[in-house]
Amino acid sequence: MKGTEITEVKIDALFEKIAGLIEESRKKVSSAINIAEVYTKYNVGRYIIEHEQEGKYKAAYGK
Repeated sequence: MKGTEITEVKIDALFEKIAGLIEESRKKVSSAINIAEVYTKYNVGRYIIEHEQEGKYKAAYGK
């Protein structure tokens, strides 16, 4: 192997490690965003229900 071939192999390995790290970080960020979105939408729904039911535990349907 020539010196340039060894250097290219090392650089390719470095790029693969970096790409793997970036991909792993993207997955973690995506998961965190999904969790935050679920909590936000749940609480928005809860606030709307509380407002519509005026603090009562159950809605008064059919009145």
